[in-house]
Amino acid sequence: MKTIVLCATAIASLTLAACAQVEGVIKQRAKDLSDQNNARQGVQPAPPAAPAPTPAAVRPAPVRPSPQQMHIAKLKADIAHSHRAGAATDPFKQEFARDVLAATQSSGRPSTNTLAQLSDHLLNALGAKNVSTSADDAVVSKLVILLNSSSLSLKRTDELAAEVQTALEAAGVPPVDAARIGADLRSVAADVRATTRL
Repeated sequence: MKTIVLCATAIASLTLAACAQVEGVIKQRAKDLSDQNNARQGVQPAPPAAPAPTPAAVRPAPVRPSPQQMHIAKLKADIAHSHRAGAATDPFKQEFARDVLAATQSSGRPSTNTLAQLSDHLLNALGAKNVSTSADDAVVSKLVILLNSSSLSLKRTDELAAEVQTALEAAGVPPVDAARIGADLRSVAADVRATTRL
């Protein structure tokens, strides 16, 4: 009994599918015949429907940089300025120290004395004529990490300071000056760790 019902259902499905195909063929044949009759009478067949115009591409809204990205960009601009200007002035060193402090997101903050020393040593070293800009990105990225290093181990902060020191030496900063900057960066990390609120 089940077999008969299944066979009948299959036959009915096939019949419906065939009828649907036949119906489509009949409609197409009728349209073609109508176009032929119109052509004999001098009436132009209807042109195919024009595709709907595509809507103009919507430009996504520009992405605004985050405050942290803006602070990083300012630090990069400050360092680029120090290369162009040569010897850094006291007002510029103070501005750089404020920009460094602005890039701090953690609750711990470096002291003003530490930032003043870092600004003095770093900007004077980068302002020398024989120093290339090759270390600039490394200096800024590692500095930002150290400013927000309250969760990093002492070993990792020492490694970051050493990486900056090495990059500065490769860019042409004398080893003595690079070592001073490395020590300043270690002091920044120590201040951040010491002032972090738990």
